[in-house]
Amino acid sequence: MLYNYEDSQAIIYRLAHKWKLSDTVVDFQELVSVGNEEFITATKEFNPNKGTKFTTYLWQVIDNAMNDVVKKATKEMQNEIEFTSEPSINGNSSPERMAILRSWVESLSQEGQFIVNTVWNTPAEIVQWAREESYNPKVTMKLLSRYLRGQGWAWKVVRQSFKEVQEGLKNF
Repeated sequence: MLYNYEDSQAIIYRLAHKWKLSDTVVDFQELVSVGNEEFITATKEFNPNKGTKFTTYLWQVIDNAMNDVVKKATKEMQNEIEFTSEPSINGNSSPERMAILRSWVESLSQEGQFIVNTVWNTPAEIVQWAREESYNPKVTMKLLSRYLRGQGWAWKVVRQSFKEVQEGLKNF
């Protein structure tokens, strides 16, 4: 049986928008490409005798495939996180304090580790600005949140990560 590709484009684009608006680091066009590939697969594997409409089947197949692509890309992004500088705790960078800090950071989620790493690698002129009296932590958090959203993070993940880091820093 032949299925109309043009009619299926609405499903493909709707799902691509859904995944792009959620928690994804995957490019929109890549999601559309995945949808197109899954359309071809679905036309070959669809069994009308099971009582399901083709569009319902197609929706599920494409949604599952995009979910897999997004999870894989997110995991790869999180695995790229690594610490490139050695921070200090209140100006104290003794080996014991550094071990405590490292242990705490390693206990954070990948997102929390990314936030801490981003802050640690902040250029010195920004650190100097932050020490001025006009510094407002909420403004910095807002700017960092916008940066993370631009990197494809969902608001929910950004908020959870900041909360995790803030709770952990209460112990230091």
